[in-house]
Amino acid sequence: MTELARAGDVSGAEQTQQFEHLRDELTELHARFCRGLGDPKRLLIIAALRLEERSVGELARQLGATHSNVSQHLGMMRDLGLVVARRVDSNVYYRLSDPRIADVVDLLRAIQADSRKRERPVPPLPLR
Repeated sequence: MTELARAGDVSGAEQTQQFEHLRDELTELHARFCRGLGDPKRLLIIAALRLEERSVGELARQLGATHSNVSQHLGMMRDLGLVVARRVDSNVYYRLSDPRIADVVDLLRAIQADSRKRERPVPPLPLR
């Protein structure tokens, strides 16, 4: 049961405090993760890093993007805590900081697929 679901058991001041805590937590969630997931190329990078770490060059080839563009995306993702990097000689290898990040993307894709299944196409108008 979430904090807000138990709100009936607490005073109005405590409810307000719980809501403010939730708002702060969701603001941080948006700032860190939602921004990081907000670009199709970053979602592809997450998919590519699902099973193993990869160099920027490998990712650029797989995504059909420039080295510079992939580096920019990875820099943002690193700053947001989505990926971690390690240097080997002149190459930088990236991996997901937590495998659950790929699980989140999978869950969102499953929700989207289910939503599409539920959508009912509008029947065409009869010809006259």
